[in-house]
Amino acid sequence: MTRVAGADIGATRARFRVVDARGVVGERTCPTADHQDAVGLVARGLGDPAPEDAPEVLCLAVGGPVAGRRARLTNGRLAFDADAIAGALGIDRVALVNDLVALGVEVPHLATASLRSLGAPEVRPGARAVIAPGTGLGMALV
Repeated sequence: MTRVAGADIGATRARFRVVDARGVVGERTCPTADHQDAVGLVARGLGDPAPEDAPEVLCLAVGGPVAGRRARLTNGRLAFDADAIAGALGIDRVALVNDLVALGVEVPHLATASLRSLGAPEVRPGARAVIAPGTGLGMALV
């Protein structure tokens, strides 16, 4: 059975979820600063799985710039290398995306009732903004 994992990794904490055909099979939140390297954080977040229980696919939404197969936290010390994580943890495919990109791609799929208007009495068609306050302040226009 295929297992897929995703994580939202910020400077303060990292939230992980693993799913398979049955639904959610694991969730964990880890303090980011407790880890010296990205591989250790991801291993802990996934529950240090045995190779047969490791997800086949992992997407990490990182609070910082992503360049190809590498990313780094803007407000933290960790740097992420998708190939190093895949090799160390036996995961077939690892993707890195900026956390606000991950949020932004979902905005067009939200119901209008889930949106809030700024500066107008109602939500109208047009550009959408994603604002994510945390340790830093992330923003994206969709």
